[in-house]
Amino acid sequence: DGVNWTQVTTTSSPSARYAHAMAYDSARGKVVMFGGVVGSNGFFNDTWEYDFPVSAASVATYGNACGSPNLAFAPLTLPIIGRTFESLVSNAPEQFGAITIGWSNTSWLGMPLPMELAVIGMPGCYVNQSQDITGLAVAPGVASSTLRYDLPIPNLVSLFNLHVYMQAVAYAPGYNGLELITSNGIDLIIGNY
Repeated sequence: DGVNWTQVTTTSSPSARYAHAMAYDSARGKVVMFGGVVGSNGFFNDTWEYDFPVSAASVATYGNACGSPNLAFAPLTLPIIGRTFESLVSNAPEQFGAITIGWSNTSWLGMPLPMELAVIGMPGCYVNQSQDITGLAVAPGVASSTLRYDLPIPNLVSLFNLHVYMQAVAYAPGYNGLELITSNGIDLIIGNY
Protein backbone atom coordinates (compact mmCIF):
# COMPACT_ATOMS: atom_id res chain seq x y z
CA ASP A 1 0.00 0.00 0.00
CA GLY A 2 3.02 2.29 -0.30
CA VAL A 3 3.93 1.92 3.40
CA ASN A 4 3.37 -1.67 4.56
CA TRP A 5 3.87 -5.01 2.84
CA THR A 6 1.17 -7.70 2.73
CA GLN A 7 1.84 -11.22 1.46
CA VAL A 8 -0.72 -12.18 -1.18
CA THR A 9 -1.67 -15.81 -1.83
CA THR A 10 -2.12 -16.63 -5.52
CA THR A 11 -3.50 -19.73 -7.28
CA SER A 12 -0.13 -20.36 -8.96
CA SER A 13 3.37 -18.97 -8.54
CA PRO A 14 6.84 -19.31 -10.09
CA SER A 15 9.41 -21.76 -8.77
CA ALA A 16 12.15 -20.48 -6.47
CA ARG A 17 14.98 -18.86 -8.47
CA TYR A 18 17.63 -16.16 -8.53
CA ALA A 19 19.19 -13.90 -11.19
CA HIS A 20 15.80 -13.30 -12.79
CA ALA A 21 14.60 -10.02 -14.32
CA MET A 22 11.56 -8.24 -12.84
CA ALA A 23 9.89 -4.90 -13.55
CA TYR A 24 6.60 -3.09 -13.03
CA ASP A 25 4.68 -2.39 -16.26
CA SER A 26 2.82 0.80 -15.31
CA ALA A 27 0.93 0.95 -18.62
CA ARG A 28 -0.74 -2.40 -17.88
CA GLY A 29 -0.58 -2.29 -14.06
CA LYS A 30 1.32 -5.59 -13.78
CA VAL A 31 4.59 -6.87 -12.35
CA VAL A 32 6.46 -8.94 -14.97
CA MET A 33 9.21 -11.48 -14.20
CA PHE A 34 11.33 -13.38 -16.71
CA GLY A 35 13.78 -16.27 -16.45
CA GLY A 36 16.26 -16.95 -13.71
CA VAL A 37 18.60 -19.64 -12.44
CA VAL A 38 17.92 -22.68 -10.27
CA GLY A 39 20.71 -24.74 -8.76
CA SER A 40 24.16 -24.85 -10.36
CA ASN A 41 23.22 -25.16 -14.05
CA GLY A 42 19.43 -24.97 -14.45
CA PHE A 43 17.91 -22.02 -16.24
CA PHE A 44 14.31 -20.85 -16.48
CA ASN A 45 12.96 -19.42 -19.72
CA ASP A 46 9.50 -18.51 -18.48
CA THR A 47 7.54 -15.28 -18.01
CA TRP A 48 5.21 -14.57 -15.09
CA GLU A 49 2.85 -11.65 -14.54
CA TYR A 50 1.19 -10.53 -11.33
CA ASP A 51 -2.10 -8.67 -11.68
CA PHE A 52 -2.98 -6.43 -8.81
CA PRO A 53 -6.42 -6.89 -7.28
CA VAL A 54 -9.18 -5.90 -9.67
CA SER A 55 -11.64 -3.22 -8.61
CA ALA A 56 -14.27 -1.70 -10.88
CA ALA A 57 -14.43 2.10 -10.96
CA SER A 58 -17.85 3.70 -10.97
CA VAL A 59 -19.41 7.14 -10.82
CA ALA A 60 -22.96 8.33 -10.18
CA THR A 61 -24.69 11.64 -9.66
CA TYR A 62 -26.99 12.25 -6.69
CA GLY A 63 -28.59 14.97 -4.62
CA ASN A 64 -30.03 18.42 -5.16
CA ALA A 65 -28.80 21.42 -7.13
CA CYS A 66 -29.90 25.05 -7.31
CA GLY A 67 -29.65 27.93 -9.76
CA SER A 68 -31.64 29.11 -12.73
CA PRO A 69 -31.10 26.76 -14.51
CA ASN A 70 -29.69 24.39 -11.89
CA LEU A 71 -25.90 24.14 -11.64
CA ALA A 72 -25.15 20.68 -13.10
CA PHE A 73 -22.07 18.61 -12.22
CA ALA A 74 -21.32 15.61 -14.46
CA PRO A 75 -18.48 13.09 -14.82
CA LEU A 76 -16.62 12.80 -18.13
CA THR A 77 -14.41 9.80 -17.23
CA LEU A 78 -14.19 6.99 -14.66
CA PRO A 79 -12.09 7.40 -11.46
CA ILE A 80 -9.23 4.98 -12.22
CA ILE A 81 -5.99 4.86 -10.21
CA GLY A 82 -3.04 6.37 -12.02
CA ARG A 83 -5.29 8.49 -14.25
CA THR A 84 -7.09 11.82 -14.06
CA PHE A 85 -10.83 11.92 -13.29
CA GLU A 86 -12.41 14.59 -15.50
CA SER A 87 -15.69 16.39 -14.80
CA LEU A 88 -17.75 19.27 -16.15
CA VAL A 89 -19.89 21.88 -14.39
CA SER A 90 -22.67 23.28 -16.60
CA ASN A 91 -25.07 26.23 -16.26
CA ALA A 92 -22.57 28.39 -14.36
CA PRO A 93 -23.66 32.06 -14.47
CA GLU A 94 -20.00 33.18 -14.29
CA GLN A 95 -16.70 31.38 -14.91
CA PHE A 96 -15.83 31.43 -11.23
CA GLY A 97 -16.42 28.43 -9.01
CA ALA A 98 -14.89 25.75 -6.84
CA ILE A 99 -15.16 22.06 -5.98
CA THR A 100 -15.60 20.54 -2.54
CA ILE A 101 -14.65 16.96 -1.69
CA GLY A 102 -16.01 14.87 1.15
CA TRP A 103 -15.78 11.37 2.57
CA SER A 104 -19.47 11.08 3.57
CA ASN A 105 -22.82 11.87 1.97
CA THR A 106 -24.87 11.03 5.07
CA SER A 107 -23.52 13.39 7.75
CA TRP A 108 -21.20 16.34 8.30
CA LEU A 109 -20.19 17.78 11.70
CA GLY A 110 -22.89 15.64 13.32
CA MET A 111 -25.65 16.98 11.04
CA PRO A 112 -27.56 14.83 8.55
CA LEU A 113 -27.09 15.38 4.83
CA PRO A 114 -28.31 16.73 2.50
CA MET A 115 -28.59 20.04 4.36
CA GLU A 116 -30.45 23.06 2.99
CA LEU A 117 -28.54 26.35 3.18
CA ALA A 118 -31.49 28.75 3.61
CA VAL A 119 -30.25 29.71 7.08
CA ILE A 120 -27.11 31.30 5.55
CA GLY A 121 -28.94 33.05 2.70
CA MET A 122 -29.02 30.28 0.08
CA PRO A 123 -32.63 29.00 0.01
CA GLY A 124 -33.13 25.95 -2.21
CA CYS A 125 -29.39 25.18 -2.24
CA TYR A 126 -27.95 22.15 -0.46
CA VAL A 127 -24.74 20.69 0.91
CA ASN A 128 -24.77 17.13 -0.45
CA GLN A 129 -21.64 15.76 1.24
CA SER A 130 -19.19 16.51 4.02
CA GLN A 131 -16.89 19.43 3.26
CA ASP A 132 -13.53 17.83 4.04
CA ILE A 133 -11.61 19.57 1.24
CA THR A 134 -12.97 22.90 -0.01
CA GLY A 135 -12.07 25.59 -2.49
CA LEU A 136 -10.50 23.46 -5.22
CA ALA A 137 -10.27 25.74 -8.24
CA VAL A 138 -12.07 24.96 -11.47
CA ALA A 139 -10.90 25.93 -14.94
CA PRO A 140 -13.06 27.73 -17.49
CA GLY A 141 -14.80 25.30 -19.81
CA VAL A 142 -15.21 25.47 -23.56
CA ALA A 143 -18.51 27.36 -23.34
CA SER A 144 -18.95 30.50 -21.25
CA SER A 145 -21.37 28.70 -18.89
CA THR A 146 -19.14 25.67 -18.22
CA LEU A 147 -16.37 24.96 -15.75
CA ARG A 148 -14.00 21.99 -15.77
CA TYR A 149 -12.42 20.11 -12.89
CA ASP A 150 -9.77 17.39 -13.20
CA LEU A 151 -8.77 15.24 -10.21
CA PRO A 152 -5.47 13.34 -10.58
CA ILE A 153 -5.77 9.96 -8.82
CA PRO A 154 -2.48 8.51 -7.52
CA ASN A 155 -1.50 5.02 -8.67
CA LEU A 156 -2.05 3.45 -5.23
CA VAL A 157 -3.79 0.11 -4.75
CA SER A 158 -4.84 1.33 -1.27
CA LEU A 159 -7.33 3.67 -3.01
CA PHE A 160 -9.40 0.75 -4.42
CA ASN A 161 -13.09 1.06 -3.54
CA LEU A 162 -12.63 4.43 -1.85
CA HIS A 163 -15.79 6.58 -2.02
CA VAL A 164 -15.10 10.21 -2.86
CA TYR A 165 -18.01 12.66 -2.93
CA MET A 166 -17.74 15.90 -4.88
CA GLN A 167 -19.93 18.99 -5.31
CA ALA A 168 -19.49 22.23 -7.25
CA VAL A 169 -20.18 25.77 -6.04
CA ALA A 170 -20.41 28.71 -8.45
CA TYR A 171 -20.67 32.48 -8.23
CA ALA A 172 -24.20 33.62 -9.20
CA PRO A 173 -24.60 37.40 -8.90
CA GLY A 174 -28.03 38.35 -7.56
CA TYR A 175 -29.34 34.79 -7.27
CA ASN A 176 -29.51 34.79 -3.45
CA GLY A 177 -28.07 36.57 -0.42
CA LEU A 178 -24.64 34.93 -0.73
CA GLU A 179 -24.63 35.03 -4.55
CA LEU A 180 -23.59 31.36 -4.67
CA ILE A 181 -25.27 28.25 -6.09
CA THR A 182 -24.52 24.57 -5.52
CA SER A 183 -24.62 21.59 -7.86
CA ASN A 184 -25.76 18.03 -7.45
CA GLY A 185 -23.16 15.63 -6.04
CA ILE A 186 -20.93 13.09 -7.76
CA ASP A 187 -20.19 9.78 -6.00
CA LEU A 188 -16.88 8.26 -7.17
CA ILE A 189 -15.73 4.75 -6.37
CA ILE A 190 -12.07 4.48 -7.31
CA GLY A 191 -10.96 1.37 -9.16
CA ASN A 192 -8.42 0.15 -11.70
CA TYR A 193 -10.71 -0.43 -14.68
